[in-house]
Amino acid sequence: MKTPREILIERHRDAEPKLDAIRQKALEGLERRSADDCSRRREEADHHGGSPIRLLNSAAARLLGSSVVRSWRWHIAGLSAAWLAIALLNVDRKPTPSPTIAKQNIPSARQLLTAMRENRRQLLEIMALPAGEQPVTPSRRSESKVGIALA
Repeated sequence: MKTPREILIERHRDAEPKLDAIRQKALEGLERRSADDCSRRREEADHHGGSPIRLLNSAAARLLGSSVVRSWRWHIAGLSAAWLAIALLNVDRKPTPSPTIAKQNIPSARQLLTAMRENRRQLLEIMALPAGEQPVTPSRRSESKVGIALA
């Protein structure tokens, strides 16, 4: 019995020469294109006289004309429009007055302490604990002794 792989190879065996021809044409096109690029770069270098600034300009022109930048142009345009909209929305149209702090009587420290004690008494009353008994509070971390077991 034939395996699925053998069946597929047998069915598509006649397509192999066609694929080889297509591959060969693609490689020839790449070789021609790379030869054209090399000759064009030599001509540009000769034309620019080898100046670093001119070489940088030609490299930037090649980059801006490349397919990489062309494929990103809509993304870049969209992000630019978004940043422009953000900048326009952040422009202050009217100067706003500085916020004023509400003037009120700030209670003294003694009044705050009295209010906190009253609040604590009310909480203990709600929790149905006797007024003299304090709820269990965990000890401070600095006071606890933690033993580290080493394996």
